[in-house]
Amino acid sequence: MIFYGEISKGVLCLNKGGQVTEWIKSQPDMRVQVEIKKYHPDKTHDQLKYYFGVVVKIAAKEFGYTKEEMDGIFCTMFLRWHTSDGTMYVKSKSELTTKEMGEFIDTCIRHLALQGIVIPPAAGRIADERPDKKN
Repeated sequence: MIFYGEISKGVLCLNKGGQVTEWIKSQPDMRVQVEIKKYHPDKTHDQLKYYFGVVVKIAAKEFGYTKEEMDGIFCTMFLRWHTSDGTMYVKSKSELTTKEMGEFIDTCIRHLALQGIVIPPAAGRIADERPDKKN
């Protein structure tokens, strides 16, 4: 179970704290692991809709793949890294923040542009949070 909140002046305040307490009371006795980490917003529904409905759809049609195959190819190309022992790991899109998902989509679009495939822009640019962008 994931609960959200904030730390203010050294005190942890959970959102909907009463519901958290009630949920805990409803659980059987057990050992638990609690992890507190800085909040990072998830990718948005609009990002996923644009990625699968526009970027992946057009690329799959152009290259003759299914949308699932094209998504797998993009993930393998642009979300992979190697551990210190050389094992390849492909990061899941579910692990990406809004910013990282935006960068992933932009990378896919740039790759397609190099292949001569034009992807129409998303309406209103989704999560353009690049650090180099001046507001």
